[in-house]
Amino acid sequence: MSNSAHSSLCVHELRKHYGTIKAVDGVSFNVGLSEIVGMIGPNGCGKTTLFNSILGQIVPTSGSVSYCEEPITGKSPLELSRRGIGRTFQSLQVFGNLSVRDNLIIAGQEFVGTMAKRLWMRPDAGLGARADEMIELFHLQKVAHKYAGSLAYGQQKLIDVAMAFMPAPRLVLLDEPCAGINASMVDELREILKTLNRTHGGSYVVIEHNMEFIMKLCPHIICMLEGRVLAEGTPDEIRSNKQVLEAYLGN
Repeated sequence: MSNSAHSSLCVHELRKHYGTIKAVDGVSFNVGLSEIVGMIGPNGCGKTTLFNSILGQIVPTSGSVSYCEEPITGKSPLELSRRGIGRTFQSLQVFGNLSVRDNLIIAGQEFVGTMAKRLWMRPDAGLGARADEMIELFHLQKVAHKYAGSLAYGQQKLIDVAMAFMPAPRLVLLDEPCAGINASMVDELREILKTLNRTHGGSYVVIEHNMEFIMKLCPHIICMLEGRVLAEGTPDEIRSNKQVLEAYLGN
């Protein structure tokens, strides 16, 4: 794991308490430039609360977050998005009554100049080429002009992830991208993310319960338990960590 001077994301002693409930309790970690970090742990261990505290959905109780060495603690989600930070949620965030291509264009429009400029630009806001690039990368060519809501859930998940990458973010936090999709699509998504990371750069933090996906995608993995970091290391180190095995993997 990279030191803070060469990090895309630096989280230091972050806490989010709700009365006596310590949802996030002193979490610290760094994500290096172009690094892919996995985050595992049982349901209720604080992973999504941690994401929300980093990304401005909720205000942390204490601690700090910096992005490319600039403090961002407490910044709004919109401001963070404009700084180059993207995310996906556990639930789908697609527009079902719009085409796949239009979903992608909408996902990128917020980052194209002023509102007045966007209103007077051509219908695709100058984002057609970028949308087509994402369509090809995510293997959505056959459904690009279909309504997103008419597609299978797994394809909608791919669209959802593609939308997060549409503005070319430098840091993306993905919350359970594999949830509800079949095994072949899990493999496809893993290879897409590897390709994106290799060709476009950027750093990713991935919450996921699919252990095979995490182990094959992420060179560095963090395991959380009860709001704290239980262990972190390489996939082999996590596989052989007795505390992780007892707390999460089960055997």
